[in-house]
Amino acid sequence: MGMNIEEYIMSKEWKFAELLQLTETSRRVAQELYEEITVVDMINNLWSRRIEAVDEISFGQLYKNLAMEYLTQEVMDAFKKYFESATVSFDPPTLLENQTGIVEEPPLPPKPKTINKKLKQNTDGTDLPPGVERVEFK
Repeated sequence: MGMNIEEYIMSKEWKFAELLQLTETSRRVAQELYEEITVVDMINNLWSRRIEAVDEISFGQLYKNLAMEYLTQEVMDAFKKYFESATVSFDPPTLLENQTGIVEEPPLPPKPKTINKKLKQNTDGTDLPPGVERVEFK
């Protein structure tokens, strides 16, 4: 069983984003493996597994829960084994088909409402609000 998981992992090219979400990726792979594994193989893997008290669920649901838990852990362990010697290379990002490469700029904020205060005309050409005096440093 363990070899099938490792073969599956090695047969696929994984995106780094998928590997960052290891738990979710492992659950998805476990679901794919669950659909392919024989009942006899799964029973052999689960036979000696201890279970906690469960509240009125069917054997089928108990079986599936245990199988998914087991497969998810096995997939995560297999990934972790390869993480120890993994190397990463990056390709330049490619534009998706629906992207044109043009980035829209966000709209400009609305202009502020004008303040209807009269400005004091100074002799040097600067306009200051009433009550504000110009200070020059020498």
